[in-house]
Amino acid sequence: MPKTSYIQPLEVAREEETLLNDHLLTIWSIQSDWSGRLEVSLWFAVLSSLLCAAGTISASDEITSAHTRETIMPDALDVFVDVASLSDGKDKLSKIVQYLLKLIIWRRTILKREPWPEVTRIQKLLSEGRKAFRCTETFKDLKAAREPLEEDIHSSLGKIEYASNILSVLSSFSESFCFISKLCNWNVEKVKKWEPWGDVCWAISCVCDLVLNHVARKRLETRRTQLSAIMYMNSHNMVTSEGEKEKEKMKKMDYEMNTLQINQYKLTFDLIAAYLFARDIDDQWPGTIAITGIFSACLGLLKLIRKSKLKLGC
Repeated sequence: MPKTSYIQPLEVAREEETLLNDHLLTIWSIQSDWSGRLEVSLWFAVLSSLLCAAGTISASDEITSAHTRETIMPDALDVFVDVASLSDGKDKLSKIVQYLLKLIIWRRTILKREPWPEVTRIQKLLSEGRKAFRCTETFKDLKAAREPLEEDIHSSLGKIEYASNILSVLSSFSESFCFISKLCNWNVEKVKKWEPWGDVCWAISCVCDLVLNHVARKRLETRRTQLSAIMYMNSHNMVTSEGEKEKEKMKKMDYEMNTLQINQYKLTFDLIAAYLFARDIDDQWPGTIAITGIFSACLGLLKLIRKSKLKLGC
């Protein structure tokens, strides 16, 4: 009996080790050829490079206060946890993986290689999961539309801002309604005909946001030029009392300028994708959809990282 009590756990451990190895081999052998494995590694390397570049850009914008300098500075892990705790942060991380897999599937189709059913299934699951999480975006857009406008409602920019808010509500509502209808199998064919209209609202809202973003950049450039002139005059007049305040203002303006530039690039990628979806030709341009989705998600994630770093004071 003592001999059996020692040998039996060893056999169980070996069986568990064998099952674990088989499981790992199954995961790794989605495609048995080495070129497929190299391709996966390559695309994940590209993704890592994009995220590292985003981290490098965001690290250059440090706006700290005297209080945060005296305390322990948050690190990259704190920033990641803060971003990942946001629903928008989870959506952006899932979107990067989803469109990266879509890009791999498209490339294998171009090279006329065998499809990856597992990768295709994961990509579709991520897409459906993101739609489920974004069902609450309608209420978020409604709240944003209820808040006071930054521009005068009687001005042209005020009307554009108001239209952008309304179109965002219609776009998010259309996406959520179509997703729930498909999930519950409610007149799928009729609902499918209404999907492009939500994408049309999305595309027009992107155009409105691009106009507002461009005007905000021009205004900020004017203010920055005026502040630079004041700083130049004060430096020649040996005025040092206001120098530190002006430097802090300049840092904040640079931060806002970089944020507006990132937002402009993101809106451009969103507009391209929205146009293809609105024309219902996204299936004909899978590579473009994948690339615009990846860059839009990376830029959106970069915006969240910058906000988190500013909030945490790092």
